[in-house]
Amino acid sequence: MGTTLEFKDPDKVRGIIALQGDTLRSFAKRVGISETSLNRYLFKTKRLRPTTAKKISDGLNAKVGDIFLL
Repeated sequence: MGTTLEFKDPDKVRGIIALQGDTLRSFAKRVGISETSLNRYLFKTKRLRPTTAKKISDGLNAKVGDIFLL
């Protein structure tokens, strides 16, 4: 199994998404992932691949290391 990541603070990420004016659905669509996967990542029932983490961090205008446990 390859490297996987998880959010440091999922609640903070939800807040950033909301402050950007997005819903979880619109954010997921904008960064190119499914809403279902985003929810699983946020509730820590699924871990992310680095490529997906990069999409999310780019959508949040943040560095991967600022948002995810490495």
